[in-house]
Amino acid sequence: MPYPKQSSQMYFAYGSNLSLEQMAHRCPDSRYIGRAILPDHAWQINERGYANVVPRSGSSVHGLVYAIGAADEARLDRCEGVQTRLYSKTYHEAIFHPARSKFQLFTRDIVDRGGVVRAVGRKFKRSRHFEQSARLERDMLVYISKDYVRQSEPRSEYVDRINKGIKDATSLGVPMDYYEQHVRHIVPGRQSHRVRTPSPFAQQYANAYYPNHHDVLEDRGYGNTHRVRRMESRDAQRHAQQMRYPWWNPTRWAYPVRVFYERPSNFREW
Repeated sequence: MPYPKQSSQMYFAYGSNLSLEQMAHRCPDSRYIGRAILPDHAWQINERGYANVVPRSGSSVHGLVYAIGAADEARLDRCEGVQTRLYSKTYHEAIFHPARSKFQLFTRDIVDRGGVVRAVGRKFKRSRHFEQSARLERDMLVYISKDYVRQSEPRSEYVDRINKGIKDATSLGVPMDYYEQHVRHIVPGRQSHRVRTPSPFAQQYANAYYPNHHDVLEDRGYGNTHRVRRMESRDAQRHAQQMRYPWWNPTRWAYPVRVFYERPSNFREW
């Protein structure tokens, strides 16, 4: 396709450039102008470990749209590795959902205001009409890797950048269902959101703070009349008590009682 001759180029981002902080760093004069849907393409992680889109009939890719000038486009070419054929510059038709003019902001301004959630996201929630009518936009710049199209796993350092971009994109109107269906099975969520296996110390702490019942008096002939809850580890119990109270509270440094009695379940008042 011929190179579009215009003052600013519309650029469709679908990977880590969804992050407005990264775009502000790579392209200081870039401006967020809306979101778009690229039809007949599918999202993937190629063998290099980075995001890519490949032609696939019936599929679509969601992303954000930026307006970039010639200088920013040259910087973006270097970041995407156009000269080394890591990515190629292509121009496609996309369904463009432009944001209202008051929401079309420079990426650096959004970052300076504390991020997309503070600068734009809250305004989106308060506004009923934050987008204009969708239209078909031609000659939208899309960086596509044509030499690396084999499905693979993302690089570890790339996962965090993608997750930051997903957070910004969903705050700006890209449906979260799209990422749940097409991205999350490839790129996991943030580490803080994963279910982690507790450490042995955490298990010991939990067992000490929520111990099991023991019939320790049964061997002394008392049968099941009394039930006692006993701490498994005195050190673990003391640590639990110290973690429960601040350093200036005397209760934190009091020596814990190891055994205390409970009212038995079969207790009868005469």
